[in-house]
Amino acid sequence: EQLGALLRRVHACALPATAWPAVVRENLPDGVAPSWAAYIQARRARTVDRQREKNCPAAWLQAMPAFLDEVGDHHNIPARLGLLHGEVNADHVFVAQEAGIWRVTGLLDFQAAMPGDPEHELAQTAFHCCFGEPAQLRAVLRGYGFADPELTRDLQRRFMAQFLLFTWCPFQRYIVNPEF
Repeated sequence: EQLGALLRRVHACALPATAWPAVVRENLPDGVAPSWAAYIQARRARTVDRQREKNCPAAWLQAMPAFLDEVGDHHNIPARLGLLHGEVNADHVFVAQEAGIWRVTGLLDFQAAMPGDPEHELAQTAFHCCFGEPAQLRAVLRGYGFADPELTRDLQRRFMAQFLLFTWCPFQRYIVNPEF
């Protein structure tokens, strides 16, 4: 739950709309001004090709465009973008044991930080920190502020769509258990 609470605080931070890192600018077509919508649109356009390069099974590649179109939340831009860390994973989350209890004590490497949809980062965290383990993911989401009734199949599908849009990840290696 501590990681979820930390991410909620990070996502609440203000960030200038002009603070687009190289990872965003490099993924946009020439002449397109950086924005969250442009970034997601560019990611969506290359999702299948990127996953093909990562040896994703052909049946999954074939299903991806329809799945992304059906879920469609990557087309919905939130009213307020949050500060995304950009690379929340086990290598960037500091923990320490205090009185026999492990605690999250920090988050490092904000090189890829950018304004964006917090749900995009939560989806990445589900795979890169929770490794698809339902109990861990549930704890992170509760710490973030999700109530149990919000942990729905629809949220799972949105997370999967967001994860497919992620820059470099061969997503099939993270599919362990798709439940919360």
